[in-house]
Amino acid sequence: MVINVADFVDHGHVVVYAPSLKISVYGATKDEAVKMLFEEVLVDYFQNLFQLKESELTKELAKYNWERSRILKKRYSNSSYVDAEGILENFNLPKETPINQHRMSPNVKIAA
Repeated sequence: MVINVADFVDHGHVVVYAPSLKISVYGATKDEAVKMLFEEVLVDYFQNLFQLKESELTKELAKYNWERSRILKKRYSNSSYVDAEGILENFNLPKETPINQHRMSPNVKIAA
């Protein structure tokens, strides 16, 4: 799994945000926030998501602009992009707040 994430500091906490799922977490450090995102929040989110019926799964992911592949029916993709300005606006941050954006591929195993 590879997802786009953004991180920034807000009120003394490091926030890590996954725009494709509209999920954010915070921690005292970036490592703490990333660990919480990938080892707790996303694991829980995907475990619950995969318990849904296929039609419910598709409907839930569609809320976040994910689309199902027409050829590979079990594959979904999200081509939406949120730029730094959009993140600043969504989190009501000052314009001078530095936003770091990157792709992350953690070693997270999700039990089926």
